Order: sequence, then C-alpha cells, then structure tokens
Amino acid sequence: MPHPVVKDTVLCLRDGVSLSLGPDGTDVLEVRGGDAPLRLTPEQLAAVEAFALPRTLESGVRAVARRIRAEGPADALAAVVHLLESGVLRTFVAAGAPPPPPRKLNRAGFFGSPTATLHEALSDSSVAAVFAGAPYDLGVTGRSGTRGGPSYLRTCSRVAFDYEERNGSALGWWHPGRGSRVLAGTIFRDIGDFSADTTRNGVMFDRLYETALSLFQSGRFPVVVGGDHSISLPLITAAAKSHPGLGILQFDAHGDIGASEDMGNWRTNCSHGNFISWVASNPDVASIHQFGIRHLLPERPFAPAKVKTFTGRTFAASFEQILDELPADRPYYVTFDVDCLDPSLISQTGTPIPGGLSYEELSRCFTALGAKRRIIGADVTELTPPTIPTDYREGTLVAYLVFELLAGIFAGRGKRAG
Repeated sequence: MPHPVVKDTVLCLRDGVSLSLGPDGTDVLEVRGGDAPLRLTPEQLAAVEAFALPRTLESGVRAVARRIRAEGPADALAAVVHLLESGVLRTFVAAGAPPPPPRKLNRAGFFGSPTATLHEALSDSSVAAVFAGAPYDLGVTGRSGTRGGPSYLRTCSRVAFDYEERNGSALGWWHPGRGSRVLAGTIFRDIGDFSADTTRNGVMFDRLYETALSLFQSGRFPVVVGGDHSISLPLITAAAKSHPGLGILQFDAHGDIGASEDMGNWRTNCSHGNFISWVASNPDVASIHQFGIRHLLPERPFAPAKVKTFTGRTFAASFEQILDELPADRPYYVTFDVDCLDPSLISQTGTPIPGGLSYEELSRCFTALGAKRRIIGADVTELTPPTIPTDYREGTLVAYLVFELLAGIFAGRGKRAG
C-alpha cells in the first residue's frame, strides 16, 4: 500500500541512521537495530542526504532531482517513498513531540539565548521564537559586507540584553517605558548561521526556504538576520506557502522593485534591489505595504498593483491608523532593512539615504504592529559590521529595535489569546 504522504508532509531521517563505506568503496546505509547494511542507488543516496534536516516531501523530491540531475521528479519521488516505506525516513511531527533530553544550555545565541539544532527547536513545543543568521551578500549591487551582519548583531544583542530561563520558562525583561515585564515565558532558541554560499541565489536560498517552511509549519516564529535583502525572497516564499493570503510589511529606504521586463529567472536575476518583484508575483502574497521609501530614481518606478508605498517619515505619526485599515484576519510578515533609519543613526549599511526614521519613530511602529495585527515572522537585513570591531553602537540600536518588535508581537499574541 502506498505511504499516505502529501507534498507538504515534513520528513526526516529516523534516529540511528548512518552512512558507512562498503568493502567495494561504495556508500552503504546502516540502521541501528536493523538488518544488514543496505546498498543504495544514487537516487536513494541523494534522498538520504536531502533529508538530513527535516523538510517537506515536495522540497526533498526537488532536492533529490537536482542532485541526480533528473529532468523529471519520478525517479526522485520513487527513491524517497522507498526509503519512507523501508523505515529509513519518518514523518516529522513537531507538535506534541517529547522534548529532547535535558542538556546544559549554551547561551551564545541572540540576546544570550541558548543555541540549538533545528531538530531541537522543532521538537521542543515550548520554543516560541527561533533565530538564525544568513551571512550572505552576493545579491548586493553596491558595497558588500552584510555577510558579517549576523555575527555582529548576535554579539551586540548579547551586550544589550541577557536572556534567562528558570525552570524551563523565560524570565523576560522589565521594560521601564511600559512599566511592565515583557517577553516573560517566550522561549528563544538560536539555530546558528547557515553555511556561507559562493553561488548567488543557490544552496543557501534553498536552505532558507526549507528551514523557514519547517518553522512556519510547526508554529514557530522565525527571526532571520542577514545578509543582504535578497535573503527575504526565500523566507517570504516559505511564509506565503504556509500562510496563503500573506501580507508583507516592509521597512526600507528602497522599494526593491525592478523593471517588469527585467525579472526573468530569479536564480540569475534576483538581487537586494529587486527581490520584491518576485514577492509581488507570488499569488499567495495578498499585499505589500512599504514604509520609509525615499531613494531617487531616474523615472517613476514600476509598481505592482498589490504594492502600496508610504514615503520618508510621513507615515510615522499615523501608523496606527494605517494598520487599522489593513485586513485584520490576514497574517503578516515583517521585513526590516536597517537603511529605513536615518544615516545619523545607522551608517553601517550598503546604501544609506538621508531623511530616514528616528529610533523612537520606528520603535513606536514596531510596538504597534503586534498590538494591531498578527505577525508570523520577521527578518533583519543590510547591517554591516563596523571598522572598529568593538564598536557596538549601531548594532545595539538594531538589537533594541528587534527586541521592541518581538515584545510587541508576543504581547499582542497574549492579548488576542486571552
């Protein structure tokens, strides 16, 4: 009987599976407690490699097809289903899964949160927010360096805050501006940085999509730190796949929309300056609202119908009223390019433009987001490390804004649940 799986089913290797070298120099597969080692076809070996981390059936079949350079998915699908029915792969179910064995927490993550593997973050149902770094700047058209953003911001966030857990619960922080404790009970985990990629829009984009999709499908809140702004394309694609009818809230100095005739294949043409073109063409994305746009262009930009733009700082005073006009039942994803801030605050970015938002204006906007609308994930992009490695000023400012964004989002979730 065929195994009852669908394309969005998340699969992974079962525990105790390993590859070893056979006497003739070929790879064989061993399953702890199983029979003799299994000799694998090239298709089956590619499937074992593809599902080393949890990923959807559809994504895995595509990855196998790429590895074996197949023109169609039939052989790749057959290999995946064979391993599933043989017990080498299993259906990954995060909700209600038992937590991993207790271990000493390595508090080297964002805000001093514990580090974890993706499997641990998905398996532990108490985890709410999952951080990851995308050290990537192959999509820039100006100054490079944003590949150092995740490491720099991670360091600055630990300078700014000190995450603590007690008896399995996050203590949160006292917020003097609100006169209350925020993010109490909100468990953070950091799954580290994705491996650096030397291919533009290549393996890292696939991993970003696959990882984000697993996090969205398990109800986690991903926070991915880039990297240039093109990393948002696979993240938003995964968000829209999990939440059709998605709304995008983009804070940016640039519209990041290219000319319609220049789109073509995103694998070769997508950059940090045009990724919104592909986001707008996604039928699962219902709306895109851009805030802070102020870059100069030689002609009026191409504007897809689903994009609405608010320029400069003009929107900040009426931001809550703008949110009230957005559909309340729609899920939203926040993408935050640090160049939306004024260069007097953030100069460590590839394309700074004068006339940006103040810290107070953007902080109020981020606080309002969670109170007014349901936010399912976020990314932070375009921050570059300083010339002086120990200069934490601009990174700390961005870390505070990320904190305010999360504090507002999870406070809003609590009120809606109550």
